[in-house]
Amino acid sequence: MDALAITPVCLRVALTMFHQVGYIPLSEDDPLNYLVEQQREAAQGFTPCLCSNCAPREADSIIELAPQITLDNMDEILAGLLAITKDTSIVTMQQKRQAAKAKLFCNLTPEVADILAKHLMRQATPHNLRLLESVCGGEFFPGQIEAINDSITSWMNGDYFLGVLLSRMEHEDFIESEKISHANTQAKQELAELARKEKADQKVLEREIAKKKKQAAMEEAAAVKKAAKDHVAEKKKKQAQEAAEAKSVERAQTALRIAQAESAAMENVTDRALRSRQMAGEREELVKEREREKEKVAKEKVTPGYGSDIGYTQLFSQPLSSF
Repeated sequence: MDALAITPVCLRVALTMFHQVGYIPLSEDDPLNYLVEQQREAAQGFTPCLCSNCAPREADSIIELAPQITLDNMDEILAGLLAITKDTSIVTMQQKRQAAKAKLFCNLTPEVADILAKHLMRQATPHNLRLLESVCGGEFFPGQIEAINDSITSWMNGDYFLGVLLSRMEHEDFIESEKISHANTQAKQELAELARKEKADQKVLEREIAKKKKQAAMEEAAAVKKAAKDHVAEKKKKQAQEAAEAKSVERAQTALRIAQAESAAMENVTDRALRSRQMAGEREELVKEREREKEKVAKEKVTPGYGSDIGYTQLFSQPLSSF
């Protein structure tokens, strides 16, 4: 019925649908049931509905005029809810709120409270005649309160009520034993659960430790591999530098040999040129010497007795290279 309190649809149609299909519609856009029922009521000539959803103003008027509605004027008021004014002479009496009674309590330890409940609160006379008289509103005839008290006492001392008390005590003992058994079972379950949780936590811790060890070993292996790789790369780099230096030295030595060869060649060329100039000078000197000899011979031929012709012939018959 919670849906009936919040639904905005016609309550007459909603109740009809609840009895027919088992639910109360929450919207007027229900084409399968709500609209069909609404059209059926219109076709059957139903009077307009005056529920709180179809006529909210009339419903508010009923709440407002409720204190002055009687059996005599009910039909008249329902026929003209909006035209009737509220009778201000009717005053609604309001009951004063009574102050809450203070609860009786005392601060006792559980042991003292248990002793008080089991031993100190036992009455020798189980019934209070004054309380019974106030509950009954007084005696209607003399001796009525004593007769009722005797009947209650007789019934409470009878076998049936004592059996009820015994059954209650046995039931309470059974409940206490079941509480103890349940507490023991729950304690065992909690201990088992705690042990299982500790074991699971230990396994998780062991897995974490193994994972960290494995990760550390992998990092160490990677570091060793990287160091070896760096060492090989450094060695190759050093070898490449040494090879480059050796090639540079070899190229320098080759260039030096080439320069030395070129220098030697230049010296040879210079020496040859110098020799050639020396030989040219010697030839020129020899030619000049021959010229002088010829002139000397010519002069000797002119001067008689200077020398014989054989000496001149031998002189001029020698080649130039012999000088």
